[in-house]
Amino acid sequence: MKEKVFETRGDRKREIDTLKKFCDSKGLNFKVQQPLRPVDASIYQDENFVCFAEVKTMKLLFRDVNQIRISLRKLANIQKWTLEREAKCCIIYRFMDCIGYFWLQDIKDSTLQWGGMRNPRKGSLYDKELMVYIPVGTLRMI
Repeated sequence: MKEKVFETRGDRKREIDTLKKFCDSKGLNFKVQQPLRPVDASIYQDENFVCFAEVKTMKLLFRDVNQIRISLRKLANIQKWTLEREAKCCIIYRFMDCIGYFWLQDIKDSTLQWGGMRNPRKGSLYDKELMVYIPVGTLRMI
């Protein structure tokens, strides 16, 4: 069964805005990847490739979050993508009031459990799946 795409233009705009704020804070620039790639963007310093980036957005205030989550499937896809290209990956989290990030290799002291959306969307293959719950202290805030 083919995976249905739920990402909206607004979601994509928020990802791009997040990438811009992240890169501006670090003196970097980015190029957005095509939709359905394992990562959202390539990050550059001047013309030199630095890393890939995956953006996760949460419509929550940072103070209301005690752990961040990402699907095991997404992590496996990012791992494969970065290992094949011998590159690093930065995972960026956008909250309503701030942005934080961590490197793929920073993941530790995390838990794995069945989770996902409380109310799965009709036609979704992955609204319920194995999720990795990462301590919020893993984030480096910008």
